[in-house]
Amino acid sequence: MELQALKAALQKPVNRRQTDLANALAFRQNRERLFPKAFANERMLEMNEGLAEYTGASLGRSDLRPHLYAQSDTAANRKSLIRSFAYLTGPIYGLLLQEKARHWTQQIDSNADFPDLISRYYQVKASNAPDESIYNGTVIRSSEQHKETIRLETVAAYTETFTQRPVLRITLVKMSVIFNPNTLFDLGTYGTIYPTGEVKDNWGHLKVNKGGMLLKDWHIVSVPVSGQLDLAARSLEGDGWVLDLADGWHLVKNDDLHYMLSSN
Repeated sequence: MELQALKAALQKPVNRRQTDLANALAFRQNRERLFPKAFANERMLEMNEGLAEYTGASLGRSDLRPHLYAQSDTAANRKSLIRSFAYLTGPIYGLLLQEKARHWTQQIDSNADFPDLISRYYQVKASNAPDESIYNGTVIRSSEQHKETIRLETVAAYTETFTQRPVLRITLVKMSVIFNPNTLFDLGTYGTIYPTGEVKDNWGHLKVNKGGMLLKDWHIVSVPVSGQLDLAARSLEGDGWVLDLADGWHLVKNDDLHYMLSSN
């Protein structure tokens, strides 16, 4: 609904955007009350990825406005917004600010925040009781409730896979990671599921094509193990993943549920 309110604001002349922007800020504040710990990272991602996406889109597209309208409507159908939301919010907030204050980008630093900038330049505050109906609120809530049912089923399946079944758990040393930011899945305190991706590190190269890998605090990556792994192998293969070990590293089995890598 925040995105729909921002879209509605962008469709209006600059001097008629206050109501929609006040509602967008209110929807955002409601999310922040529910998930207060997430918003420091949200702000940083928007200032990093979102601002860069706005710059690229504004310089590289002649159809920026209809593009942003279409992009805002795709949010409900995306598999994940965990790291990809800023590619939506950054450009639309950026264009709203650009049309109000042409040189706004010259007044920001690493502590900048899109809602604060909107409040400052448009002289608007979050509304007390935003009208959800004008942003298709009933349909959005119904869709989100359905997705929540599916999410909880997925949480249960991933939790069983990575906590109750055998896994290979690898400590990250000096890694580089390639992944699709549109598909990530939050597994709470266990970490984040990357359905596909690659990790290169001192210990070798891990490539996951399906089934997912679990990253915990960018410190440990885990992949599911079915059957027995060959402790002497230099190339290991699981259901959906392949690991090529670097020289000096080998596989160790800790217990019935955990394998690990060692350089000893």
